[in-house]
Amino acid sequence: MTLPQFRAISLRRLALGLLGISLARYPKDSGTSSLIAHVQDSRKRKQSNGLRTPSEARYRGIVDATTAFIARGDLDGRFTFLNEAYRRLLGKPFEELLGHSFLDFVHEDDRTDVLAVFRHTLESPLSRVRFDCRMRTPDGSAWVAWDGSAILDGRGVMTEMQAVGHDVTQRRAAEESLRMLLDELRRSEEKLRLLAQHETAIREEERRRLGFDLHDDVCQELVGVAIMVESLRQRLQPLPPAEDADLNRIAGFLNEVVEHLRLLARDLRPMLLPALGLEGALRALVDGMWSDATRVVAEFRPPIPRLGEETELGIYRIAQEALGNAARHAAARTIVVTCGVADHVFHLEVRDDGCGFAVQNRQGSPALGLLGMETRARALGGSFEIWSEPGKGTAIRLHCPFDEHAATA
Repeated sequence: MTLPQFRAISLRRLALGLLGISLARYPKDSGTSSLIAHVQDSRKRKQSNGLRTPSEARYRGIVDATTAFIARGDLDGRFTFLNEAYRRLLGKPFEELLGHSFLDFVHEDDRTDVLAVFRHTLESPLSRVRFDCRMRTPDGSAWVAWDGSAILDGRGVMTEMQAVGHDVTQRRAAEESLRMLLDELRRSEEKLRLLAQHETAIREEERRRLGFDLHDDVCQELVGVAIMVESLRQRLQPLPPAEDADLNRIAGFLNEVVEHLRLLARDLRPMLLPALGLEGALRALVDGMWSDATRVVAEFRPPIPRLGEETELGIYRIAQEALGNAARHAAARTIVVTCGVADHVFHLEVRDDGCGFAVQNRQGSPALGLLGMETRARALGGSFEIWSEPGKGTAIRLHCPFDEHAATA
């Protein structure tokens, strides 16, 4: 090949595979020299493995062996590389995928969010991004969790974007099922709260009616009977000492019954609560429970604000039932009532040093008092706890949220 002929060879031909160049010299007297080039067409070699170097072949073998989805794209979001797992997910050959936009395969409802992620990557190429989106597949769509980053050249300039994804369709389906179950649970809890609220309202109305009946009817009737007994005793005078003493005892018993029923009627409809508020009513309740056998202490921290009418009544009833149980059944020497407000939640604890009981054995037992306290706590939207151990006493705890605006209205 002569030198002019070599120059006529296009650079494109040389790019196909230049193996070597040498200068061939002829005898001096010929006046001729030639440049010899060894050229081999390497297109077939490249097409045989689709890669240019052994390192690229190793890289391709690794990324095609993984089950993760691996993709690279240019700054316009067009695919420059996809591994075999991602190609199978999209259900298209490489030729149809390369050069296409990533967004073409994103679910329509997720494209706005994915575009925002792309913009963030372009603006902050040093940051990594994580996002979930649905990819359109031949069978519908699949949720993929992506971890993306920018590819920078030697000068730190962003040239491409790359992302590694994992199929999280089952996880998202499980999360959606869990969310639906939690929503259903919240609806069920709200139904239970409304049912407990309705039950409590009916019970409270019945207590009010019974309190009025005891005070206005039964007590008045018994007072009338006591007056009649005293009148009879006066008309039958003089009576033998024994009969006169019996009539005096009958009148005394009637007066004690009337006083007991009046106290019961007062407990059935706490008249002090509207006038004194929850703190004043609880202090009066504690003072009334004090006796020679039982010491009852009240601790209020900080001072209790006025709460809503239904909230105050529900808390008062729970404290009343807890104090009654401690005094009647626990044989307690000391009962401590602690109240406090923090972060719009009212906290009540009634603790005694009585005989206690095994809480785990309470399941299925007809403990109507405890059941009533739990029902009232549920109606208030609060939580109710019972702690007790045999020989170590019992603690009843109530945590009740309240609306400050409704309380002060």
